[in-house]
Amino acid sequence: MIMPMFPISMVVFPGELVNLHIFEPRYKQLIHEADASDIHFGILPYFEGKDLLYATEMKLAEISNKYEDGKMDVKLQALNVVKILDFFPVRPGRLYPGAEIETLPYFDNFDIELNGKIIKNLLYLYETMNIENITLKGAMEFRTHQIAHKVGFSIDQELEFMMFTNEKLRAEFMLKHLDHFIPQVLEMERLRKRAELNGHFQHFDVRDL
Repeated sequence: MIMPMFPISMVVFPGELVNLHIFEPRYKQLIHEADASDIHFGILPYFEGKDLLYATEMKLAEISNKYEDGKMDVKLQALNVVKILDFFPVRPGRLYPGAEIETLPYFDNFDIELNGKIIKNLLYLYETMNIENITLKGAMEFRTHQIAHKVGFSIDQELEFMMFTNEKLRAEFMLKHLDHFIPQVLEMERLRKRAELNGHFQHFDVRDL
């Protein structure tokens, strides 16, 4: 199966809704075809020095805005991860790239206990970092893709995370990451608070010896 490809420096996870501004002629052509024929295409994470191994199958949800110069704002729905078997920088008769792919179906076998542990850790993490603008769903509705860009993953970790084909494996990976990441954040916060004390008068209770 040959699928159109949209190489871009981002990782997208099945289940995500993505907003993009389209301005290059090759991708304007791709979006027009997706709008006219309901074809799916892949967002291919492109990072210097990393192999093109997997992409995320995307569906055009809507074209939100069209500009006079042909640029567009679009909303995309992420479906499945696909494995790249062969990549073609330009498809015959098209401006955009393509790839021979194998679809890797995604299974929503979430674990409510794992979800509860992740939510508890995230609430603690965001409280520690004074982050108040992130809303978490309850354990039954929570899915890891909802928060995967906001847990401190590196690019390598995001690329690894997207390759898991079921929700339970994702949750286990995320929970293991949080177990290592939160102590690092706590130590950074401790150092930051100590640094803030430099140059300030400090108050200590005086004790009789």
